[in-house]
Amino acid sequence: MLDKFLSYIKEEKLFTQNDRVLLAVSGGMDSMAMVTLFLQANISIGVAHINHHLRGNESDEDAEFIQKYCEEKKIPFYIFHIDPAQFASGNMHDTARKLRYEWLNKLAKEEKFNSIATAHHKDDVAETFMIHLMRGSGLEGLDGIASKYNNIIRPLLFADRDDILDFMQKNNIFYREDSSNISDKYMRNKVRHHIIPSIHSTDKRAKEGILLSINHLKKSNQLLQFLVHEYSKQWITKQKNITTIDLSFLENNNVGHELFFQMIKQYGFNMAQCSDILSNKKSTGNRYFSSQYEALTDRGTLLIRLIEDRLKYEWPILIEPPMEFKMNDYTLQFDLIPNEVSFIFENNSLYLSTDKFSFPLILRPWKTGDSFTPLGMKGKSQKVKDFLINNKLSGFEKEKVLVLEHCGEIIAIPGYRISEKVRINHETKTILRITFTKLHSD
Repeated sequence: MLDKFLSYIKEEKLFTQNDRVLLAVSGGMDSMAMVTLFLQANISIGVAHINHHLRGNESDEDAEFIQKYCEEKKIPFYIFHIDPAQFASGNMHDTARKLRYEWLNKLAKEEKFNSIATAHHKDDVAETFMIHLMRGSGLEGLDGIASKYNNIIRPLLFADRDDILDFMQKNNIFYREDSSNISDKYMRNKVRHHIIPSIHSTDKRAKEGILLSINHLKKSNQLLQFLVHEYSKQWITKQKNITTIDLSFLENNNVGHELFFQMIKQYGFNMAQCSDILSNKKSTGNRYFSSQYEALTDRGTLLIRLIEDRLKYEWPILIEPPMEFKMNDYTLQFDLIPNEVSFIFENNSLYLSTDKFSFPLILRPWKTGDSFTPLGMKGKSQKVKDFLINNKLSGFEKEKVLVLEHCGEIIAIPGYRISEKVRINHETKTILRITFTKLHSD
């Protein structure tokens, strides 16, 4: 068993010999087998246990058993207690999984563990496959449990439950039995106790055949993802903070719906959102949110960006040059310069005649109803909203637009245009220069 364990780690490149690994240990047969193998392999480990407090004294006895074991073996031990009240609403298993991994990742980072190991094995792969199959999962849900995902590793996927039981008996390893594993209350137990055994009894090839099918699906999914990536190159533009998808490829495309979903699901968007986006692909300004990303329809394209915690300001900002003001991704520099023949106009700067206003000026976000007289429109007023639309700014770009105001009148939109009323002329003595600088390039 140890040789197979070490071979699997090497074959799957799970970690290096010098890495520290945090083991998620419940006290059951699988996790205690995992701890024993790591100890036999002389790998630096720590043990993390989560007490869900769902089985009364039994839960506490599990924790005491593992803690005592770690003390005897001189293994660093960490425990996390979950208040059962947190399971009052929503799916208990999903909530518990989320809380577990949040804590494990936080602990691994704080204690400088390179990886987090769980004790999933071959039987878990088959059970998960059957559960996802019944729930209508796509290819990704049917291609098994990954041996490694980010910093999460599953070093027992080479073994099945019989292999582990044999190892435990030969090494006389003690473990705790979870009484909830006997009950058919949970879906996984029903699959484990009834569906899988029934399938195995129907055809002796089923046990290995299911795992072989899962492996075929995994390879098919890898091929699909490769083809989607290659095809998407001509339709997707990735800048530093925004991904733009040209939706014109969907016209007269028989597989457009599924292809588009394959493009956006990596950002956490679901099939229902995919359908809604496609129904409104020619609209502008529709927004969609996943847990980490937001998407915006814009003139036949879809813009996707990370949800940002935008800097908070107390508006308005009073401007008294020289001074600098920073937004999330650009800087405004306000300077006073003399009106001399030698100064050169720069493309990223605006120039205002200070003869037409006094300081302080007011800097604030634009709002619906704002209007000004853009330079070049011969004194005609225009709504800021229309000005931004005419300049083809997306909804994301509009969020960042500020206006500069004097006595209730907008005299400039920094980074874009000044008002006709503050244009410089030969009588201008001092100029306000507003320089717009992006903090990172696209």
